[in-house]
Formats: sequence, C-alpha cells, structure tokens
Amino acid sequence: MENKTGSVDYEIAASVSSVTLNPSTAKTITVGEKFTFTAAIEPTDAADKTVKWIVGGTDAVKLYSDEACTTEVGTEATELLTVYARGVTPGSAVVTVTSAADSSILASCNVTVSGSYPVWVGGTQVTSENMNDVLGDADEGASVRYTPAMGSTPATLTLRGAAITSTGTEDSHEEAAIYAEGDLTIDVTADSTVTGPDNGSGHSYGVYSGGSLTVTGSGTLTAGGGTSTNGDSCGVYAPRAITVNGTLTTAGGEAQSGSYGVYAYNGAVTVNGELTAEGRTSTNSDSYGV
Repeated sequence: MENKTGSVDYEIAASVSSVTLNPSTAKTITVGEKFTFTAAIEPTDAADKTVKWIVGGTDAVKLYSDEACTTEVGTEATELLTVYARGVTPGSAVVTVTSAADSSILASCNVTVSGSYPVWVGGTQVTSENMNDVLGDADEGASVRYTPAMGSTPATLTLRGAAITSTGTEDSHEEAAIYAEGDLTIDVTADSTVTGPDNGSGHSYGVYSGGSLTVTGSGTLTAGGGTSTNGDSCGVYAPRAITVNGTLTTAGGEAQSGSYGVYAYNGAVTVNGELTAEGRTSTNSDSYGV
C-alpha cells in the first residue's frame, strides 16, 4: 500500500480589532438639526462587520437609516455603517457603536441638543444651558435642577432649599411658580416653597402641571396659590393624577372662582407620604383641600 501525504490550504476568518466613529469629538446641535455618523471596522476583511447602534443618556437624539429621518435604527445588529442623527429635544446623549461580534470593541460620541424645555420656574424657562442651576444667582444657597424625560420616566425638577415665586400675569406659564406643560416629578431634597402670583385677573398656581404630577423626596414642599380676583387659586394643580410620595403642604389663596389646596381635574390623588391641604375663601365657587 502506498502512503500519500499532502496539505490543505484554508483561511482563518479575521476577528474585529477596532471600531472607529466619525465624528468622535463632542458635537452640539439644535432641535431638528441632523448630521451623519459613520463607523469603520478594522480589519476591513473581518468575518463579521455588523454593528449595533446605541443612544444613551436621554432621548435628545434619535438615529435613522435614511436622510429624511423617517426610519429609526434599532439596537439589533445591522450592516449599516452610516446613520443619520437628529436632535429631537434639548438634552445630552451619548451615541455608541459596538462590534456585534464583540461588544467590548466600541466607539462613542457625546451629542448636546441645545434649546428650551416646556417648563418654567419662577418665570424662567428651563433650557439646555441653565438646566443644572435654573435660577442661578437669583436663588443663592439653594438649587433647582432639571432632568429631562427619558423613555417612560417623566421630567424631574430637583429642589434643594428653594423659594420660588412668580409675579407675572401676561402668559399662562406666569400664572404659576412652577409651570410644566407635561408630566412632572418634583424631587424635594431640602425644604422648599413655591408661591403663585397675586393675579388680579387670572388664575394663580403654586405648581401647575399639564400632565400628571408626582411629589417625592426627603424634604417638605410647601405650595400656595396667590390671590385671584377673577379666577381660581390652587396650591397644586394637574389635569391628571397627582401622587404624593414625599411631604406636601399646600393651600389655595383667596379667589373669586375657587380655592383649592390640591386639584386633580381629571385624575386621582394618591398619598403614599404626607399631605396637608386646604382651600381658603372663595367668593363665587368651591373651597376645599383636596
């Protein structure tokens, strides 16, 4: 029997060694502005050149597969190495691209979306520039910090020893010491007060939320409505549910229409913490705490 020997040529598939992202330096855009991210895989003959795109931090930025920004890029593995980023709301986000073959191989870029939020504190609108100290030197020794909504988590105002008032009457947001157009959580880390304006012809609110409202934290929030000669006065108002997980003391002011401590127009009031609420004199309507 004759023995034969030989060799077989074969190639070992290359593994991913690095992922780069362009741009990679921090970028600031405005709401509605868009730009492209392009990822590169090394080596170019890697067996698996698919990637995963991730946006972390906030919902300020969304990624799309098309220039018109109509089809969002998911978090599953994809062959897309170029995506379109669009600013959708003020805030900061981190865009990360990872190798689908090895999640430890990645590249990131910080993106800030500048602009304003539909929240006012003492007549000052919250913006991407002032969100970490909304009132600045106007409330020395205290702080008001805003955290944008993220997914199902609503926007949060964190109050530490703040005393917030509003004196304006021209716009609806000036009728409240704290005014938010959507859902809001107020986290009170040290005792704080909010006092609505004395409005001759309008409503007055300590806190006005256009959605649901949650009060939480280790400190006490004292909220009061001002005097209103031609409207309602509410310590705390929301058209949906109001939940008290911390300590809330609230009272409506003297009013022509109605004076309410807590007014959940179309929702329930749930108290898991402590609530003290009262209404005051109302000329032509109701007066009650809750």
